[in-house]
Amino acid sequence: MIDLLWLLVPAAALSGWYTAGHSIRNRAERPAVQFPDDYIKGLNFLLNEQPDKALEVFMRIDEVDSDTVETHIALGNLFRRRGEVERAIRIHQNLIARDNLHPDHRADALLELAKDYLRAGLLDRAEDLFKEVINIGGQVPQAYKHLREIYEQEKDWQQAIDAAVRWQRECGVSQGEVIAHYHCELADAGMIDSQHGSALRHARQALVHDPDCVRASILLGDLAFAQADYCIAIKFYSDVHRQKPDFIPLVLPKLKEAFARRGDFVGHQKLLRHMRDQHGGLSVTLDVVDSLKQFKGPGADTVLSEEMARPLVSLRMITEFIRLKTGNGPNHEPVLRAIGNALDAHVRRQASHLCYRCGLETRALYWQCPGCHGWGTVKPIDPPGNALKSAPQPAPARQWRASAGK
Repeated sequence: MIDLLWLLVPAAALSGWYTAGHSIRNRAERPAVQFPDDYIKGLNFLLNEQPDKALEVFMRIDEVDSDTVETHIALGNLFRRRGEVERAIRIHQNLIARDNLHPDHRADALLELAKDYLRAGLLDRAEDLFKEVINIGGQVPQAYKHLREIYEQEKDWQQAIDAAVRWQRECGVSQGEVIAHYHCELADAGMIDSQHGSALRHARQALVHDPDCVRASILLGDLAFAQADYCIAIKFYSDVHRQKPDFIPLVLPKLKEAFARRGDFVGHQKLLRHMRDQHGGLSVTLDVVDSLKQFKGPGADTVLSEEMARPLVSLRMITEFIRLKTGNGPNHEPVLRAIGNALDAHVRRQASHLCYRCGLETRALYWQCPGCHGWGTVKPIDPPGNALKSAPQPAPARQWRASAGK
């Protein structure tokens, strides 16, 4: 009801102006606005919370002008926002059916009716109307924006790319990051269907639109790995720490396997140390420790001791430190092992990914956030380690239970 009252404020102001105009008409040179009786009656029905009767009255009004058209559209939009889509559709359809409607007002009404259909899930009807709006030169940027949303829902990624490119051209706001994800969706589909050429082409196009697209770099690395071109795979996986260091944990297992296939364990350690020096992060540090332990190189104990000396030590680092020390004292080994297992269980229960836009926490990686639907906003949670640069503060966290990434 409060929304309705806000809608009626302009109408009340106009009515007041009209009344005042009558009282001073002998002095005023401009004519007063004359509102139809049905228009005032419809407003009264709205004030008395009788929306169905108000709709019937508004649709009986024969003549519409710029003021009454705007009120019709605003009323329909209000119904749509409140979830009363059928009422919104009725009032916008009634406007479009009028022969005396100005072309600009017709374009606005078509756009709003298309939004009504979109809200109702009638995607085909909404798509046709948005295209009609574009053809008559109405609200073109908005129409392309909503067309992109439709194609995204339908997972028609090529159409989504075309709509996003045209929206970008119309509004002048870069859509490169979103377009890159659409190409990555097509690359994923190509990999599933064993269409290596198509997957490669779309992954490369993603980097054209967004040179910092981590997802594209990982896809290109996976494609090279599948072709046993481990040197190229390492190159693309390594690009991630230059593009967006927050995503380094995603490529660490892939880098380890690619280096192992080449038998280049020294190169692997060198790269890990470089990433640790440049960006830090718990995952990189643990991989450094694991590499030193696996090949019996010196320094694993030193690295862990450095990390344990920090003011704030993560549970995973404590767990690793305990496991390294279990062999130093046989009397303490069972206790330390039990502590390590308990801490490890605690770590496994924690969320491993966080959306830095809406704060959603999840154990799975989603390239499109299930909460705010942002692309590329969900990142691995990687506690600070050596030389880690400051990261943007996320929104307050929300929980999302999931077992598999999208």
